[in-house]
Amino acid sequence: YINIDKYCDAINYFEHHFRLNPTDLANANNLTICYIRCEKYPETIATYRKMLEVDSTYGAAILGLGNFYQRDAGLMFKAARLLSEEKKEAEAKVKRDESNIYFDSAAQFYERYIRYYPDSISGYNDYGRINSILGRYDKAAEAFKKLVQLEPIKEDNWIFLGDSYFSLNDFKSAIPAYEKAVELSPTDKVLWERLSFLYLETGNPGKKADADKKLKDLN
Repeated sequence: YINIDKYCDAINYFEHHFRLNPTDLANANNLTICYIRCEKYPETIATYRKMLEVDSTYGAAILGLGNFYQRDAGLMFKAARLLSEEKKEAEAKVKRDESNIYFDSAAQFYERYIRYYPDSISGYNDYGRINSILGRYDKAAEAFKKLVQLEPIKEDNWIFLGDSYFSLNDFKSAIPAYEKAVELSPTDKVLWERLSFLYLETGNPGKKADADKKLKDLN
């Protein structure tokens, strides 16, 4: 059924096998894929938790739970924004607080994931991004430092690292990250503008002049 994209039809068979063989994690993982495709999210989460009872280091389940917490946190944050627009500030604050709790839970699962899978590009990307959302820029910077080691040819990774340092007001550390990003994307005007500002703030007029010249050439 999966091979012909009939995921919902496959569920009964995977569920039956899972009841008979609850330690078959490959089957359980297939079951969660079908649940997600059929929007059976509570069942997906319950299955991930059962998988972790069998193997607490099982990556698909750890990452899956992190993703669900992040998804729900995003929905709560969106609801808070709508309530705020309706001038319902007390209710909006409750939703924002709930959103932060869920974002924090997602961060814990992502941290657990990279502890077991220390060479995972997606793991460090998720962990860095969630800590940026939470304003934990020191943890985000550590994650993105590892990410640029694992995937140095991707411009966004260097930008994320630079942004983390920038948010910490660590301008001297931000500069090399942005410089590497602009090497990979030399026509990115936003990066050159950021570098021009940083060169000014760190007392490097020569490099600021070079950045301004590059901006003028691009305009």
